[in-house]
Amino acid sequence: MGPGLSSFTANAAIGVFSTYTQSSRWAEGAYLAVNHEAFIQDNWRVRPNLTIRGGLKWEYYSPLQEDDNLGFLPILGNRDIDQVMLDPATQVTFADGGFYNKDLNNFGPTVGFAWDLTDDGKTTIRGGYSLTFVNEESVTVGRAASRGNAGLSSGVTLSNQFATVTGGVPLPATPAFLATRSLADQLALSATGVLWGIDPNLKSPHVHQASVGIQRELLSGLVGEARYVGSFGRNIWRGTDYNQVRLSPEYLADFARARGNGYLAQQAGLAFSPGYNPAVAGSQPLTTLPNIGAALLANATVVSNIQTNQPAALADFYITNRVAGALGSFMPNSGIYAAQAVSNGGFSDYNSMQIELRRQYRNGFFGQVNYTLAHSNTNSAGTAQNRFEAFMDNLRPELNTGRSVFHVTHVMNANAIFELPFGEGKRWLNAGIANHILGGWQLGTIVAWQSGSPLSIFSGRGTVNRAGRSNCADPIGCNTAVSTMSASEIKKLLGIYKQPDGRLFWIDPKVVDPITGRAVGADNAGNNAGFTGQVFFNPGAGQVGNLEILTFDGPPQFRVDLALSKNVRLASRYRLEFKGEAFNLLNRPSFFRGDMDINSTTFGRLTSVNVGARVVQLSARLEF
Repeated sequence: MGPGLSSFTANAAIGVFSTYTQSSRWAEGAYLAVNHEAFIQDNWRVRPNLTIRGGLKWEYYSPLQEDDNLGFLPILGNRDIDQVMLDPATQVTFADGGFYNKDLNNFGPTVGFAWDLTDDGKTTIRGGYSLTFVNEESVTVGRAASRGNAGLSSGVTLSNQFATVTGGVPLPATPAFLATRSLADQLALSATGVLWGIDPNLKSPHVHQASVGIQRELLSGLVGEARYVGSFGRNIWRGTDYNQVRLSPEYLADFARARGNGYLAQQAGLAFSPGYNPAVAGSQPLTTLPNIGAALLANATVVSNIQTNQPAALADFYITNRVAGALGSFMPNSGIYAAQAVSNGGFSDYNSMQIELRRQYRNGFFGQVNYTLAHSNTNSAGTAQNRFEAFMDNLRPELNTGRSVFHVTHVMNANAIFELPFGEGKRWLNAGIANHILGGWQLGTIVAWQSGSPLSIFSGRGTVNRAGRSNCADPIGCNTAVSTMSASEIKKLLGIYKQPDGRLFWIDPKVVDPITGRAVGADNAGNNAGFTGQVFFNPGAGQVGNLEILTFDGPPQFRVDLALSKNVRLASRYRLEFKGEAFNLLNRPSFFRGDMDINSTTFGRLTSVNVGARVVQLSARLEF
């Protein structure tokens, strides 16, 4: 026990306290959302070998509301949501009924058909289309927005007190409660205060689904099928931060001068210093940065952001440290740090070809194998329950549009059950001791293989927006790397590489600095290669990476499971089953995708597995 804790415990024992905190009770919400659905559907047998199905469905998801209106939302005043989020005069107050307007025109048709092409039941073509509307986490989204606006609760702490319980508990003054709060009120609570909003015209997201396929009986009991399956999400809810950092040409030019000054100072044998130094040849006076935070030019974070070429991260540092004038210089809405609103801005596309071969259980054997080739494209990761997935750059949403984080290009699965043809009821050795020893054996297996999950090779630096919108913690908000190689050339470098010291890489180690383990050399004035073989670079100030997000695949996944069992009949009522199962029979590891941050000292390394070592289990079961 340390002296601090010992002193606190001793004081508490005699009723002496130095700190007292009192918080207002958090008002928990009672949320209401009502769903109604109605549908009509019918089937028509147009011909003996052709059936058509058609229907229409109406779906209504009521606007979310809190029973007592306990939640703060912006006062709209008949304005569009983007105007509200960018207005420094915006105020928030209690929600008034539904968090957004009703969406009543959600009619979704459904059509489908089945056609016996050859009139003999051996070849069938099936197809269908449906439009459905979905409930998009409305409670989670609505709660995040209405409770994200500060003001429903507050706490007051009295410190540096010396009082005893018997002398009476000191009561902090109750903070004033504001039913209507300005952005200044919000920002006073935190330098990173957030304005949350919901588009009043928010619509229910909808999904178009389509499929068409052909099924053919190839042999007796053996069926083959090929089909196209597509799914297209539209009007998906997604969050946008309207208050994206703005970098003016004047600011970027002065940032470049400061960075040049720093490297010139280094060349002169001095520490990296971005300020003007007349004793250093080529050093230039600064015109913009001193007007924002002249006293901070020697600050370690400021120096680091300038040296690493991150003007947006530097701007964010000024803002979060409440440097005078920073908010107005860098933010479209000078009244708040972040202006986050949920609207219909997301989409997702999925297209696939699926092939399947099935053998019905017959003569002691069942088997199935299927393969899927798929492609996806989306601007919404779908991993955030509150649906807030901000773009890195609102003016260029295409930078954060790419394959889905759940995308898998190739998937192949196979499973089979095989009963050995020995013993009672089988063709061979079906009596006597041979039946007891060799009869009742069954073999089952599952084989699964798929290509790797999508990954980005990224920088994550705050070159155009703050680090929180660029660091790839959200796979959509990701500042990728700059590369001198094309994506197709980089894909040829991907694979498992084992080094003599046992390290494993998912990319050819020749593109990794052998000294630092990073994919980039040390930061320098010209952003030049720092080691032989360097092909990845950090984006420059005001620039973004030239690689698409999630365009590469991680390690493929492969697994074989096997089960062997024997059934022994004991009299007429009892059956005893012995079973042995092996998971990952081949003891082959399937690796989790590696660290693909080019600035990380473990770039490209494989350090963990999705499928671990072989597991074998034995069991016995008595049935009666």
